[in-house]
Amino acid sequence: MLAVLGLTVTVVVMKVTSKNSHGDEDGTIKMNHLESSMYETSGNFIYRDYFLRAEKVEWDYFPVGQNLADFNSEYINDTLVNKPDRVGSRYWKYVYKRYTDSSYVNEIPRDKSFGFVGPLIRAEVGDILRIHFRNDISIPASVHPHGVQYSKMNEGALYEDGTNGSSKMDEQVAPGESYTYSWKITAGYAPRDGDPNCIPFAYHSHVNPDLEVNAGLLGLLIICRQGVLDSKGQRSDVHREVVLYFDSIDEGDSWLTQENLYRCGDPNECQRLFESDDPDFMESLKKDSINGYMYGNMPGLSVCAGDLVALYLFSLSAELHPVNILGQTFIEHGHRKAVEGLWSATFRHVEMEARNVGRWLVQCMNSEHNRNGMKVYLTVEDCGKQISSQLNGKVREYFIMAETEEWNYAPSGVNAFQSNLPLILRNSDSEIYFTKNYKGKRLIGGKYFKSRFNQYSDVGFRTKTIRRPEESHLGLLGPVIRAEVGDTVRIHLKNRCPHDVSMYLQGVSLEITQNGVESKIEIDSVSHTKGNFVKPNLASTYLFYVPWSFAPGDNDPDCLTYIYHSNANLERDVSSGLIGPLLICKSGALDTVTGRQKFVDRELFLFFSSIDENMSWHIRSNIAMYVNSRVNTVNITDEDFIESNVMRSVNGRSYGNLEGLNMCRNDVAVWHIMSFGQTEGNHAVTFNGNNVNIDGINRDSHVIISGQALSLEMKPTNVGNWSVFCHNTYHFDAGMTALYHVNTCGDESYHFYHVTGNVRRYFIAAVEEKWDYSPRTIHPLDGSNYSHPSHHQYNRVQKDGKFIGSVYTKAVYREYTDATFKQQKSRSADEIHLGLLGPAIKANVGDTLLVTFRNDATRAYSIHPQGLLYNKRNEGMTYNDGQNDHAGNYIAPGSTFTYRWEVPSSSGPTSNGQNCINFMYHSAVDPVRDVYSGLIGPIVICRPGILDEHGKRTDSVEKEFSLLFMAFDENKSWYIQQNINENCPNATTSTPEFEESNKYDSINARIYNNLDGLIAKSGDNVAWYIMGLGENEDIHTVHFHGHTYTYRSGLTRDGDVIEVFPGTYETVEMFVTVPGTWLIHCHVGQHMKDGMVTTYTVTD
Repeated sequence: MLAVLGLTVTVVVMKVTSKNSHGDEDGTIKMNHLESSMYETSGNFIYRDYFLRAEKVEWDYFPVGQNLADFNSEYINDTLVNKPDRVGSRYWKYVYKRYTDSSYVNEIPRDKSFGFVGPLIRAEVGDILRIHFRNDISIPASVHPHGVQYSKMNEGALYEDGTNGSSKMDEQVAPGESYTYSWKITAGYAPRDGDPNCIPFAYHSHVNPDLEVNAGLLGLLIICRQGVLDSKGQRSDVHREVVLYFDSIDEGDSWLTQENLYRCGDPNECQRLFESDDPDFMESLKKDSINGYMYGNMPGLSVCAGDLVALYLFSLSAELHPVNILGQTFIEHGHRKAVEGLWSATFRHVEMEARNVGRWLVQCMNSEHNRNGMKVYLTVEDCGKQISSQLNGKVREYFIMAETEEWNYAPSGVNAFQSNLPLILRNSDSEIYFTKNYKGKRLIGGKYFKSRFNQYSDVGFRTKTIRRPEESHLGLLGPVIRAEVGDTVRIHLKNRCPHDVSMYLQGVSLEITQNGVESKIEIDSVSHTKGNFVKPNLASTYLFYVPWSFAPGDNDPDCLTYIYHSNANLERDVSSGLIGPLLICKSGALDTVTGRQKFVDRELFLFFSSIDENMSWHIRSNIAMYVNSRVNTVNITDEDFIESNVMRSVNGRSYGNLEGLNMCRNDVAVWHIMSFGQTEGNHAVTFNGNNVNIDGINRDSHVIISGQALSLEMKPTNVGNWSVFCHNTYHFDAGMTALYHVNTCGDESYHFYHVTGNVRRYFIAAVEEKWDYSPRTIHPLDGSNYSHPSHHQYNRVQKDGKFIGSVYTKAVYREYTDATFKQQKSRSADEIHLGLLGPAIKANVGDTLLVTFRNDATRAYSIHPQGLLYNKRNEGMTYNDGQNDHAGNYIAPGSTFTYRWEVPSSSGPTSNGQNCINFMYHSAVDPVRDVYSGLIGPIVICRPGILDEHGKRTDSVEKEFSLLFMAFDENKSWYIQQNINENCPNATTSTPEFEESNKYDSINARIYNNLDGLIAKSGDNVAWYIMGLGENEDIHTVHFHGHTYTYRSGLTRDGDVIEVFPGTYETVEMFVTVPGTWLIHCHVGQHMKDGMVTTYTVTD
């Protein structure tokens, strides 16, 4: 036995047959008979013992008491300063601490940079982890792990799972009590071939998880290959491990909220503000932090230049966190990145070779979080290691001027995407953004002064470079900057704007003196701005380098897409328009004559963003010019005024007004997609007509969040005018839409249909029926009955006439036996789980689908298939595509139409992917209201030969489950007025409470474990087809308890949380081996609270 720093390692040769799950004081283990089969083995394995204690501590988010990151003081004064009506920066928290043994006397210290994050728990494949947990706080708590194998007695999660007695002791350890959890690290939970040597997962308390995570009960579990950990339990393959926990912590939703309110200068006033749900006060309780530190207050985060650093990045909140470290790049699964995306319950391992000596910001690129303090410093020290410059290429020179210009978000003045009607049409979705008079309020309209990057021919800045026709689509974006590995990029920047500007490039190396990012340095106790900025009417030169250590990764395309932007003030500069695309390419990838990428016929750059003109440097000038009024006569805090200036757009054009997205059939086209913005910035970029390929998967949609950029390859074969849009319904309605055009370019020898497989027929009708979101009203987490008037979910299920209740009239897709539509098909036991969803439409690659659709509803609907090949007649989506034959886009009530869709290889699995992948179908006469009304279903596409003639899989998959995670907003259903009339005709419907009562965070339109039919046998291989739809809040991180899944693209990875966004979908497979009833839920805390939770059962 080895005992080093509290890690007891016992090498065992034995057969486990013991009967009690509790560990004795000496650390020996005993297991109950339920676990003996799970752990029964013979041979060598290692027990690793960790002694954790839950404790109460005082925490300071702002320990230095100064903003060390920037010069923002307004938010600090409102959230981090203790006042009569503010808590300030110090809070009581519950945390996990680690001790040497079961006496819990000698704490094992951690790196101060960890903040309040719990200790790292490390193990190798083949180990058994024993977590000896002692609860020394005043509430029940537990330790629930992600990413490891456990039995029901070692899950550490409270919910109604059919267990009782001693089998529930793990779920909530009472104050003052102890419990030992035993987790096995099997080969099925190991890092895969494409993974790094170690992969991170979170652990956290799961009695009431949202309250406990906000209180601080969380940490990281690191699972490594055999032989990676040394005798001290430390990694031997990297120089440094860094833990970074990005979270928007809500201290107003913590077990300790009431205690912390007493820390106010006037506790009674804070209690009053809290109980009245005062928005400013509630905002002051939210802490956008990294490891619990804000505004550069994290101590001790340093590495040596040349170090190989393992970064463990994770989050558990509902927010989006695009993580960036200035001056550095990451490698993840063979992909080079400058920004790594995090959302609730995502755990990332990225590796970084530290370069560029200096003090660099670690930050969230969500501009709201950035402004609110989610940034700290990483210091790269010169420790004497030799680092080569790795530069052997060209010096690429660019002459760029920042200038102020007038910009029109919709030059045509009409909705060119859908109707060609004026954008100022009364009561239209576009009215608020383009009219100058809205509900009697004076607004700016669709024209704004903006700052832009323009390219010039030389350092004299006399001749502006005219954009070529193929660049006309760039719109608001600056010129494309390109470089190869080994190159130096020299940018001459001149500023003709009335504010400071700078130049910052993602994905490149730079010296700290070239850093064009606002940061702060203390000299003789005086704060100074540290950043290479250009004052108005001056110029400066920036040098950036592309060393080989910043090259595209092994699994990357030849060129990577990044963003460049001004960063004198990140949010204001980008909101003003100072942003552009950057391509970093492998050596030899750029043509020496044109400078563009070789073997690519068409490069297209799209910037999806909710551009907040309220944050622009020019907002006052825009009011003065376009409102024709003095600024002080306009209420800039009015909600309608603020909303009118948030312009959802593509390259700065809204409602189909972007021109120049042209290509020829069979071109090799690369779409370079970028985004930047605030919390609402989750954009599901969706292409109709032609699929794209990313990471070895064929898709028609992919998510991108603020600060990110990605490359999608398309080889268009489908001629026509097609839509590209954000599938987030809020953004879609607000104008984040465009059209792209695939032309024959002289090649007229084209035939649309290429039938090589079977013809599969489906008969589907849209029918109206009553749907109950909650047939049962027992809460699965705590067993309470939420039909009781005191329950916080009562309004969603009550039947007293004040609200609609849980039963709504909806339109749904249902399958029939034949074209007479007389006999609706009964759903089998394997289909019960579909709930509201329509039938699964299934085909092999090469097949043709003939779907006869009858509309038995009372308004026009359609069927639009994502991911399949169709012509304009069969698209099923209404928009302004210039075509005459729209027969399938609008099926009137009582009418029938037969859709014909092809399944080419570009719609199916790729060579290294799953045998089957999923898409979805939905009505798209009005893509927003039709979907909220209920018309959605799954599509499953398989390799040739996988599906038999009846649509059954012939491979190793025994069970298939399709799950839609969506917050159904019945206020946006076509039937809302009918549902009011039928259920609560005398209700007051204009209140926020009434509107909220009609929103259901659901799985297949069932809440709180009302979804039936998710049953498999131990030993089954299960395919899960996960889908997402909705708007800003529909970020769904789907967590499976009890088992991990396998995800295959170009690489194979395991996990227990998979993410979907509006309009996106994922396929994972799971080999189920551990009997029991297991939880499935969205890990976003509010969604779980509001019902997005169910269970699946594995039988013996």
